[in-house]
Amino acid sequence: MDFLEGNLDREATADLKRRMKENGELDLLNHLRLAQKAFLDQSEEDDTLAETPSEHAIVVPIGAARQKGSAVLVLDPKRLAAAKQEGYLCDIECEEYILLSLGYEVNKKSLLDEAFQNKWMREKGMPIYHIGRLLEKYRLSIARRYDSNMDELTKLLNTGNHLIAVVNAAKLTAQPCADDANPNHAVVVLKVSQQEGAVELFDPQTGNSVDSCSLENFLSAWGDSQNFLVVANRQGDFVYDPQPISVADVELNPELLELGEAIAENAHEIWASKRRAEGWQYGMERNDEKLETPNMVPYSDLPEIERQYDREMAFQTLKLVKKLGYRIEKEEE
Repeated sequence: MDFLEGNLDREATADLKRRMKENGELDLLNHLRLAQKAFLDQSEEDDTLAETPSEHAIVVPIGAARQKGSAVLVLDPKRLAAAKQEGYLCDIECEEYILLSLGYEVNKKSLLDEAFQNKWMREKGMPIYHIGRLLEKYRLSIARRYDSNMDELTKLLNTGNHLIAVVNAAKLTAQPCADDANPNHAVVVLKVSQQEGAVELFDPQTGNSVDSCSLENFLSAWGDSQNFLVVANRQGDFVYDPQPISVADVELNPELLELGEAIAENAHEIWASKRRAEGWQYGMERNDEKLETPNMVPYSDLPEIERQYDREMAFQTLKLVKKLGYRIEKEEE
């Protein structure tokens, strides 16, 4: 409150600003301070402003007096939602649930601070590719998979793994024919009983320790995220099974094929530059002791099998970008 009202000295203010950069909740406080200043400056010209909030703001007076210096806050609903709405914290709560089940002493606030500090948390929750980052910080092994199925999920559970599935929350309890196909919610999958047609979950939106939904509803809800799954386990217990995202259904237009060729050639240049810095040079045969390799040549002189490897990596990367919903556009010359 002293900070909001401008009563801190220079040293204390500098210290608090430093802490804001490291703490998600204090960063939100700074956002409110800036909004408050804009509100108070404008309210000097319009006495009715505090009584008539616009559709873009919520006015919250602190204290009985509504006068200059009384800490009136103007909250941006989008910014506030990330910290206040439980629906946006489902990823945090799922990772907290797994860490607690493994005996780690954590809490939602500390994990939320960590997520904000590392910019994993956004205004409307955590992007799908950041789910599991907090588990990684606690040295758990993590694998992220698309296009999983119930047989794989059941096998992973039976071998002691912890699973977070991204689902469409509206379809967990509603009819599977729900129109909205938005994968907007994370749950921890605890048990699958295909004979009974049921799935047990930790669902942050209910507040229960265990929830059950029909297998049919779960499959419909899970399908909206392309069956995205985060697999977690202690490093010594994790059995790594490489499963790259399938991009067989993605096609590249001629411009992207040309871009892929440029990426492949540049990737070779980067590799050769690093090898040169390490002391490697050209040799008829690879010799690790002498630091010689036949691949220290221009991309055009590489054997076709080597160039095809670089191309494949480039094309697979471009296809993955499209598969994940991104668009690649070339600027007009």
